[in-house]
Amino acid sequence: MKSIDIYNDEINDAWYPASKSAGNTENTKMRILIERYEIILSDLKFITPDGFYTDMASVPKLLWGVFPPSGVDDLAFIVHDYLVWKKLTKTSVEAAEIMKYIQLKLGATKFRTQCMYLAVKYFGPKW
Repeated sequence: MKSIDIYNDEINDAWYPASKSAGNTENTKMRILIERYEIILSDLKFITPDGFYTDMASVPKLLWGVFPPSGVDDLAFIVHDYLVWKKLTKTSVEAAEIMKYIQLKLGATKFRTQCMYLAVKYFGPKW
């Protein structure tokens, strides 16, 4: 297991075509974590399991030139997907806010962070 330093750590993962049983409803590639990661954010602590599938940022291909689905903020998307999957936050908005916080800590631009946050807040899963 690897503890995450959200300031400068590499994500050990690989791209794989994912089956619909893994939550992939489209014929798209998803990433699968090769290692487990321990995530510690103030009072929230959890472990993302190895074998966890994520689509990173669900950005339509048309927008990839402006918002690539992968970048310095990959960990933020892994954390968000895991929080959503396990419903570890009280609301989906709280999961989006955690994603936004991590993106900024990882060095994503404020513009990218705010756009991704609003997209997830208004178009992502709700609870």
